[in-house]
Amino acid sequence: MTSPRGNKILAAGADLALSEQIRVALEERGYSLKKASSLREAVQNLARYSPDLVLVESGMLSTQLNGRETCRRIREVSDVPIIVITDGTDEEDPLNCLRMGADDCLVQPLIPEELVARMEALLRRREWSSLASRTPPSPTSSARS
Repeated sequence: MTSPRGNKILAAGADLALSEQIRVALEERGYSLKKASSLREAVQNLARYSPDLVLVESGMLSTQLNGRETCRRIREVSDVPIIVITDGTDEEDPLNCLRMGADDCLVQPLIPEELVARMEALLRRREWSSLASRTPPSPTSSARS
């Protein structure tokens, strides 16, 4: 299982109550958390902070850019796993966020344990994928080719 030690999470959103709930849930489990309150700050922090995973509030500064646009912009510069948290008011929002590059989507009210479990699943798959790409093929697999 992926250990949270060293895993850096970027949380992008403007909802203070949700941000606090996420902060408590992640810091209690040993994750390092960096917050961004705007899309611009989130994209800048991708390069500066090099997060292992990004959490995006779908309603983040909805007057400027929504969760779908945030996912699209992040995907332009990074393949970091993205989990979107939506408020549930738009039934199409989770589907649209997934289509724009999110890896997973949760609808509020947020269950912190579910968020952490989904994060760990994405981080585990990313770790396995990284290990597989660095591991040379075994002699038996190349002999079969």
